Amino acid sequence: MKIPPSSDLLKSVQGPASNGSRANGAQSAAAPAATDRVTLSVPLSTGEAAAAPEASFDRAKVEAIKTAIRDGTLSVDSGVVADRMLAQALALITKGRS
Repeated sequence: MKIPPSSDLLKSVQGPASNGSRANGAQSAAAPAATDRVTLSVPLSTGEAAAAPEASFDRAKVEAIKTAIRDGTLSVDSGVVADRMLAQALALITKGRS
């Protein structure tokens, strides 16, 4: 499949009668306004992620799981996974109602 240049692609999406403007005179959604800006309320270097202590985890357990996956010997109890997913969903639903 040959992908046309972006100008040809844009023309095919807009249709043959369109020249970049809409029938009602509105700007095309593809052209962002010149005044659009994105600002972060807190810089990442001083935000919660940087301030949070390093997450604690059992490195040996993680390595054992990696090895089991790599060797194809990891077994997952689907019933336990399903039970925990349902419990989490129920907790979210009840939390949303209160």
